Amino acid sequence: MSPLLLFFIATRIWRWLRHLGGLGLILLGIADNSVVPLPGSMDVLTIWLAAHQRSWWLYYAAMATAGALIGGYITALQYSKKKFLGALALGRGIRFTIVAGLGAHYGNHIVRFFSKYYKPALYSLIGLAVVAGVFTLMGYLRYRRKTVEESSGDVPIQRIA
Repeated sequence: MSPLLLFFIATRIWRWLRHLGGLGLILLGIADNSVVPLPGSMDVLTIWLAAHQRSWWLYYAAMATAGALIGGYITALQYSKKKFLGALALGRGIRFTIVAGLGAHYGNHIVRFFSKYYKPALYSLIGLAVVAGVFTLMGYLRYRRKTVEESSGDVPIQRIA
């Protein structure tokens, strides 16, 4: 995909999520905690929404936490569900309460900054996501090659000096 098309798609999705408000935070939380992480997206949307409706900042913190919990619940759970969701709720609840509170208090300054510099910020986030994806793919391929070598018995013997 071309960067221009990615930018267009991201802009349209961003507008849609902002329009949905708290429900948008839940949907973004599900996507963010899935196989395709969206670094910083939950924080940015929580700040933006809390800045525009300051009296609702606790609601937005709760909705962001709920989205993160639902998204975390859907992904790979080889751990006690009760402990996992408890730890996730505590950690994300604290995080999004702080983020929403800061957004309600300092939101106008933050929104003005991102209104002025949203294109470079978006391009930076897309670039970071691509770099993270490349490193993840490289790690996966390295792990896969290692397990194939071990299963075939072609593991080289290392000498101890």
